[in-house]
Amino acid sequence: MSNYTLEAKEVTKTFGRRLIFEGISFYHKGNGIFGVSGPNGSGKSTLIKIVAGLLSPSRGKIEHKNQNNEIIKIANEIENAILTLIEKVEKSSEYNGNPKAIETTVREAGKSLRLFSKQMVQNERQEVNNILAASK
Repeated sequence: MSNYTLEAKEVTKTFGRRLIFEGISFYHKGNGIFGVSGPNGSGKSTLIKIVAGLLSPSRGKIEHKNQNNEIIKIANEIENAILTLIEKVEKSSEYNGNPKAIETTVREAGKSLRLFSKQMVQNERQEVNNILAASK
């Protein structure tokens, strides 16, 4: 039996000012299949992308856990890295009035984020494969 759980906590998604869905919460435990149903345009595909870690929720949190340890954190890690970079650039006097310096720094950070995200994906993929192998 698997100790895998999937939990959505008050997940909300907006694109700009457009509200896609709001306050979705659910809990799924163990092996099995679950489905998402709803009318066209209700946000089903967006919700699945958030669950898979391909999109970040505007508010709320998705937790994938095995034996109470969170196993999928890619989107949150990348989002935090981007926000940290933006914050540093905005606060730094070095970039004041120098758009070329900002562009260069952002490009370099983008390269680092791509390498970071590839490594995170590889690590998470290996961990998920280990969990699946152990649950058989």
